[in-house]
Amino acid sequence: STISTRPALKPKPAIQCMLEAMNTDRPVSRAWMTYSTGATNMKENSSGSVMPVKKGPCKRPFLFVFALSGEIAYLDGAVMNLLEHGRRSLSLYGAHTQLSRAFPWEADGLAPVHRRILYAMYQLEMWSDAKYRKSAVVVGHTLGNFHPHSDAACYESLCQMAWQFSRKKPNLTLRHSANPSVDFQGNLGGVCEPKKAAAIRYTEVRLTKFAEQVFFHPDVFPHVPHVPNYDASTTEPEYLANTLPNLLCNGNIGIAVGRASKWPSFDVNTIHELCCKFAENPSDSFDWITHGKKLKPVNRYGGKCVSDIPTEFLTSNQDFSLNWKCDFEWDGNSCYVRGIAPGITLPTSWLRPPKGTHSIADESSEAEGFLICIRCEPEVAKDPQQLAKWKVAVEKALSSRETYQTRVVSSFGDRQILNFGLPDLIWSWYETLDALLETNRAAKLADILAKRDRRIFNVLAVDHFDTIMASRDKNKPREWLLSVLPFEQYGVARSMDSVKAVVATPLSTLLAGEVDPLKAEVARLEAEHATVSCAKHLVLSLVTALKL
Repeated sequence: STISTRPALKPKPAIQCMLEAMNTDRPVSRAWMTYSTGATNMKENSSGSVMPVKKGPCKRPFLFVFALSGEIAYLDGAVMNLLEHGRRSLSLYGAHTQLSRAFPWEADGLAPVHRRILYAMYQLEMWSDAKYRKSAVVVGHTLGNFHPHSDAACYESLCQMAWQFSRKKPNLTLRHSANPSVDFQGNLGGVCEPKKAAAIRYTEVRLTKFAEQVFFHPDVFPHVPHVPNYDASTTEPEYLANTLPNLLCNGNIGIAVGRASKWPSFDVNTIHELCCKFAENPSDSFDWITHGKKLKPVNRYGGKCVSDIPTEFLTSNQDFSLNWKCDFEWDGNSCYVRGIAPGITLPTSWLRPPKGTHSIADESSEAEGFLICIRCEPEVAKDPQQLAKWKVAVEKALSSRETYQTRVVSSFGDRQILNFGLPDLIWSWYETLDALLETNRAAKLADILAKRDRRIFNVLAVDHFDTIMASRDKNKPREWLLSVLPFEQYGVARSMDSVKAVVATPLSTLLAGEVDPLKAEVARLEAEHATVSCAKHLVLSLVTALKL
C-alpha cells in the first residue's frame, strides 16, 4: 500500500520518535519518515505535526523537526531548539554574505567579484591601449579561475564598473564625473534600464587608464599579497591596493542580510587634492573639516548634490545624508531634465507624475545628449498660481535625500565589518600604500646593489684577466681564485659566490679590457642607490605624479 492510504500516526515526542527509528530495522528514508511521523496530515492536524528534513545547516543529519515544540532531533541523540538553530544559521549566513560578497573591502573599495574581474582583465592584458575583447572572455576567465558563481551576475558586475549608459544609439551616452574602471564598447543599457545591457557575446571591454593607474601601478601592484583561489589551483590578489581611494572615487552599494553599505562618489580632482594635502603632513592634527568640505559629490546618472558634506562623515564614522536634485532647467512652462538624482526613477517611468503634467517626452538626440522634457497642462499654464504650484511639485519630485552607511570589510587581521568615516578611510589608504611603497623601495635597492656588485666583479675580472686565465691550469681553479684574488680591495666579500660571479663575466667584456665604462656604471648605480634610500614622502611623490 502507498503512504497516502496508511493511517496517520499520532505525533510523539522527539526523543521517543528518534529512539524508535534507531531501534527499527527499516531504512531511514524520506518516505518512511514522512509516514511514521504523520506529516501527511500536517495541514489537517497541525498540532504537534512534524516536517521531515534530510540534513541541517550544521551538516548533521537530523530526523524530525517539530513545528510547535520547536525542537530538532538529531540521529546522534542531540536535541536543539529550532528558534536558536535558525538564529545561529541566519547569523552565520548573513556574516558570510557581508564579508565575502556584498560589502567593499577597506584596502581597495571593491567587492570580491569586482576585484576578480579586474584581475582577470589584468591577466588577459586588456590594457587601455589594447584592442577590445569580448565580455564573454572576461566572464569565462573570472568564473573558471576565481569566482565560481552565476555568469549573469558576473556580467552584471562587469557592466556596473563601466558606468556608460547609452540610449537608443550606442554613441548617445550619459556620462558622469566618476571614473569607470572598465572601458565598454556596445549597448550597456539605457538610463531607465541600466541592467538590460546587450548579450554578453556582443559587447566588448578593456581596462581604463584610471584602473591601470589606481589598481595596477607598477610600483605598487607587484607587492600586493596573493592568496589561493577557491580550488587552490592558482592564486589571486588579496586586495588591489589603491594609489587613490577608489571607494571615494566610484562609491559602492552593497546589500546583505540585515545590513547595507552605501558610499557616495566624489569628483576625482577634489579627492586627488585631499590626498596630496594629507600626504604632505599625515598626522592626527590634519584639518579634516577644512579640506574635507572641498570634496564634491557626484552621481553616476548626472544628478547634482545641493548640500554640504556633513561633519559626521568628516570627523566620525556615523551615517549621514545628502540632498540631491536632478540636473534640470526651466524654459517657460517646460522642464528639461539632463541628469537623474539618486533614488529617483526616470521621469518617463513616473507612476504618479505631479498633478497638472501634460506630457513627459524623451527628446534625447546626438546633438542634445540625454534630455527629458516635462510639460504642464495648457489650463495650468494659464493660471500663474497653479503654474507656480506645479513647478514646486515638479522640483520636489526631482529632489531626493539619500542616507549613506559607510561600512567596509577590514582587509587586515580578522575579517569584520567596520564603520568608516573619511579620516579612517584616508588613514587606511595611506598606511597601506606607504607599506607597499617601502617594500618596493627595498626591492629596488636590492636590485641596484645586485647590478652594482656584478659590475664590480666585471672590473675585478678585467683587472686580473691574466690570473683568471692562469687558473685554467690549476687542479681546483675556483678554490685557487678564492685564495689569490683581492676581493677586499674592491669592497666585496671573499666567498665562492664572488668567484662564480667573477668567472661569469662575459668574454666580450674581458676581451675589450675597458675598465672606465664599468667604473662609471658602478658610480652611477651607487648614486642611484643613495637617491632611492634617502627618498622621503613616497606616497606624496606617487600621488602627485598621477595623471588623471
